[in-house]
Amino acid sequence: MTESRLPSDTTDSESKKAQSQLSVPVYVARQPVFDRQESIWGYELLYRANVKDSTWEESANVATSKVISDGIFLALSSIPDSNKVLINFPKYMLLNGSAKALSPGVCIPEILEDVEATPKVIAAVKELKELGYTIAVDDFTGQKELEPYFEIADILKVDMLGMSFAEIIKITQRLKPYKFKLLGEKIEDRKTYELAKSLGYDLFQGYFFAKPEIVEGSKIASNGLTKLKLLKEFADPEYQVKDLAKTISFDVGLSHRLLRYISTVSRESKITSLAHAVTIMGGNPLKQWLMITMLADGSEGDRGKELIFQAARRGKFMELISGRIKNVRIHRDSLFLLGLFSNLDALLNQPMHEVLKNLPLDDELSCALRGEENPLRGFVELLESIELGDWRKVDAVLEVLEVSQPAAAKAFAAAGLWAHEIISHSGEKSY
Repeated sequence: MTESRLPSDTTDSESKKAQSQLSVPVYVARQPVFDRQESIWGYELLYRANVKDSTWEESANVATSKVISDGIFLALSSIPDSNKVLINFPKYMLLNGSAKALSPGVCIPEILEDVEATPKVIAAVKELKELGYTIAVDDFTGQKELEPYFEIADILKVDMLGMSFAEIIKITQRLKPYKFKLLGEKIEDRKTYELAKSLGYDLFQGYFFAKPEIVEGSKIASNGLTKLKLLKEFADPEYQVKDLAKTISFDVGLSHRLLRYISTVSRESKITSLAHAVTIMGGNPLKQWLMITMLADGSEGDRGKELIFQAARRGKFMELISGRIKNVRIHRDSLFLLGLFSNLDALLNQPMHEVLKNLPLDDELSCALRGEENPLRGFVELLESIELGDWRKVDAVLEVLEVSQPAAAKAFAAAGLWAHEIISHSGEKSY
């Protein structure tokens, strides 16, 4: 094969520059909640803009969306499966059913203290309760406006910061007729903790136990065109869930985040393709998750980066040659996913084995991406050899796969045009 047929990729310095700009940092604050035995019962998750922030400047809707789309994965990656996570839900997020994107076995929706208990809100909360969610009410300091939630709530969080012991006792006595568990929050000293414990509180949270710990991670920037297409599909009452896999496949960042999300709600599933992932997740939860993710990304500018282009081209190239492979049986969707994720280590600036720990991929796909010898590893080597301009290796791999040089060259060129089109239409820099 001649060098003119398969153009090599851009320089190492350009790749490093793109890599440094592509990985978008993600931060979430995680504060533990303790039981009466002083064991960790769960965690409250809060969005943070950066590692030094103790608060956030985003709207409550955006903050919760970012926790759901990316923060929950960071938080759950290092805590036991038995621990629960409490997530703040403002009015809009309750009414649009955003909590349904998370498993009731994992997420406890926390109703913020400023959410008016209107009939629509009460109905939305009751629906979550019927679906198996544990319901918490946040920051109670005696407000009568929160009382309509008392018959629904499983947990009431009493804000003890700045209260006298007499006030804490008075409020607690007022709450005795109700069946919910009491969680004392913003406990800052042992005396307040011991008082709450003596009054029958079940759960405890505050600086006396631990300050919020900021967990740092990263995500891949998503493609603006993909978001636009998804919004249009959701607006069409006749949209088909099966068509979403095709749209999502245009965006390596969104594809990665979808699989990462699935790892938190379906830990036993092994994914072989994006269509498989969509089927596992189901129509309504997938729609909810995608809408939340797009809201979470709303304040971020589109980033057209070299490595995104490379990933898109790789995936499409694998898909295009799938019909010409004679001696390896693998579905074209799986090959697309293999190519799309083949540079995730560069995209996330992490070793591939660390990236794959949190993705529920099929074992053969994971082994190939880690560099282990298996029937699929040759495809990854083919991609790498083309981009390095190692034509001797390219010819050798094509011979094993029984794919002709002209067919591969044509597919690579077509894949490049496809990736260019996708990225240029999103308003990002293309190559």
